[in-house]
Amino acid sequence: MPGTDYMLNLHWCIETNLMALEGIATVVGVELVEVAEPEPVGSAYGPAHRHLTRSLEGQDLGAGAQRYHNRMSVRLARHLQRIDEIGAAVVAADLDDTAALVGRRPRSWADGERELEDFVLADDGRHDAELVALFHRRLHRARMLNGPAGSWITQHRDVPQPSL
Repeated sequence: MPGTDYMLNLHWCIETNLMALEGIATVVGVELVEVAEPEPVGSAYGPAHRHLTRSLEGQDLGAGAQRYHNRMSVRLARHLQRIDEIGAAVVAADLDDTAALVGRRPRSWADGERELEDFVLADDGRHDAELVALFHRRLHRARMLNGPAGSWITQHRDVPQPSL
């Protein structure tokens, strides 16, 4: 919806999903592992993404509500730049994860989403541990797309889980 802070909403959606998933992993005894960040690659479109990001960052951001709205644009431009750098690797890793679970590699991102959803709906809990680990990896890869590596919006806030 125009006027909303797409990137902060996406960040908190990913972050709260990770927190919930980590709680589930603790309860069901699934060990979650670190997810490697893909190496950025250049593309024919990289210069345009960098130019947009630098142009927005270089402008006077203003104050108050205007500053907030200008920062929304900077965050979104950084997200799009990061998708250009590692997006293909993220989609490939997600498809590889889906293939390992369903037994064949989906042809596209959309096919992968559909096949994974079909698998989850038909699974009846038989692969819960594998699914918790898979969704953990996917959420961390999605988090990495939020902006430049190491930036605030890409960092996960680890929340200690209560002892059982």
